[in-house]
Amino acid sequence: MRSERTLQWLNDPAAAVAEMSRVVRPQGRISVIDTDWSTFSIDVGDDVLAARVRNAMRDERGRSSNIGRRLHDLVRDVGFEPIAGTQATQTWSSWNPNDSPAPDGCFSLRSLAEDLVARDQLAAEDCDRFVTTTHEAALRGQFSMTLTMYAVVATVKPPHET
Repeated sequence: MRSERTLQWLNDPAAAVAEMSRVVRPQGRISVIDTDWSTFSIDVGDDVLAARVRNAMRDERGRSSNIGRRLHDLVRDVGFEPIAGTQATQTWSSWNPNDSPAPDGCFSLRSLAEDLVARDQLAAEDCDRFVTTTHEAALRGQFSMTLTMYAVVATVKPPHET
């Protein structure tokens, strides 16, 4: 059974993993992969604006935005035995916004800004400024952004013999 970038959107990720435990066959395995938004970092040459966006992305917003680093404990707590785990940090340091609305393999920075405005975490008047600042930084070669994802493979613990 596999879950990829799903738990971060749930109000109760432990309940979802517990359900996996209930339905996976004995000695079955699960693979859970998720983003940890508390690791999000962005540099666009405007420290104040970047900090505002970075802090908004790290905010839980009623969901488990930092679930990635908690995966190991989460699967263990609901009865799985972790057997492997890893993490990978994606780094974007070059991007030409004239060629693509987003860095390769990433979300659009305009959609990010609009989402933050919709959640009242970025002022509407800062939306265009953020996008313009980001695009200009990328064109000057001064754009960088990082985000870490975590993965755990676990198996159902065999029942204890009495």
